Amino acid sequence: MLPDRSFFHRLAEAAKAETLPRFRAGIDVVNKEAKGFDPVTEGDRAAEEAIRALIESEFPDHGVLGEEHGSVGLDREYVWVIDPIDGTRAFISGVPVWGTLIGLQKNGRATMGLIDQPFTGERYFADGNGATYSGPDGLSSPVTSFPSTARSRARSGSSAMAAIAMPMRCLLRAMSISSSRIR
Repeated sequence: MLPDRSFFHRLAEAAKAETLPRFRAGIDVVNKEAKGFDPVTEGDRAAEEAIRALIESEFPDHGVLGEEHGSVGLDREYVWVIDPIDGTRAFISGVPVWGTLIGLQKNGRATMGLIDQPFTGERYFADGNGATYSGPDGLSSPVTSFPSTARSRARSGSSAMAAIAMPMRCLLRAMSISSSRIR
């Protein structure tokens, strides 16, 4: 059995339950890097733990490549890729341009992925069948192209859309490459 869109949404909701209450809450920050600055927060760690717990309970034979708690089973057929808070610097600064990234690889190729922005209520999901956007109103719509306004905002860094613009383009590109290889 493979995960479906609803499982990805469960993962995102589990991460959101750990990150959103900690956003703009004056949390402790730890630097993971001796010769630079690579911040990690309690929110990062708790969100990854929540995601891992769901994956391990539903798909115990899958591997996990995690940013905060290391990796396990990278040689397995299916490997989850988790970044619980992409944009930790923005997160600790109280700027709402961070999100949770969750991907699934089969034999090293992207097969499914999700980008969630808990603060704005926006979520993107992509698999071999296409991509969808869910907004704060709860409505979903297919993503068939990437709006030029979002690309220009991403370049200028002028809005919350900038936080997801480039990762989403990469996700869509990865999904289209992956889909063409599968077919």
